Amino acid sequence: MSLKSPNSIDRHVGSRVRTRRLRLAMSETSLGDALGVTSQQVRRYENGTDRIDAGQLLQLSKILRVPVFFFFEDMLHAAAGSDEGNGALSPTRVSDTASHRTEAQTPHCQDGQTNS
Repeated sequence: MSLKSPNSIDRHVGSRVRTRRLRLAMSETSLGDALGVTSQQVRRYENGTDRIDAGQLLQLSKILRVPVFFFFEDMLHAAAGSDEGNGALSPTRVSDTASHRTEAQTPHCQDGQTNS
């Protein structure tokens, strides 16, 4: 087992999980049961000690009734100005990138519907 300190993203996402859980008056045990983990594991997620994987993040968004973006929201807005020059996509750059997608680049289902 490696002894590494939690990274700032993991701590931020965990704090957003805790904030939302408390707003819903949900216990660590209740969230753990819904997520299929122990209350101790929920605590480790909330402290940023353990990283939440993509599948669990999607489950958490459904359990806590928020969009996945909720877990990153404040962090992205605060970091938008500090990411210049490092290739990271700020919320504005993500929006700009998505809006410049051409019809030819948009995937389609077999029935001609756009895959969104």
